[in-house]
Amino acid sequence: MKKIFKTMMATPIGNLYIFNDEDYLYKISWNEFETYADIPLLKNDLGEQAKSQLLEYFAKKRFEFDLPLHLTGSEFRIKSMKAMQEIPYGETISYKEQAKLMAVKFSQAIGTANKNNKFSIVIPCHRVIKSNGEFGGYNGSEFDKKEYLLKLENSSLV
Repeated sequence: MKKIFKTMMATPIGNLYIFNDEDYLYKISWNEFETYADIPLLKNDLGEQAKSQLLEYFAKKRFEFDLPLHLTGSEFRIKSMKAMQEIPYGETISYKEQAKLMAVKFSQAIGTANKNNKFSIVIPCHRVIKSNGEFGGYNGSEFDKKEYLLKLENSSLV
């Protein structure tokens, strides 16, 4: 079994926890205890690279991420994560629009898949909103974080 590393970084809206091995990121989460709870803080190069890119994002100096993500789940869930990665910085789409991009009919299923996103910010589920302009869910309904990220990106819908 590969060794898992955990890096913590402070952000303007709370601590983010980065979980990775030597080759891939497994999770970027606001909740330290959600997964890999027993792993002590232990830095490595990939975790530090992710932290650096996220700090650049919060400083408005990075608009895309170049990190090796270990995507898991059903084919539908992976397709959903890849679709979210295509949403440009500073823009939003609705769950219905994301369903169209993925050529599926059920936008409710999109919401469920997005809610289970393991890579906060790097896979920008915060850029997906309801058709009526409301936020919808975000990693445990943390609307303050979603609002902050959309304002950071100067979204016209906030």
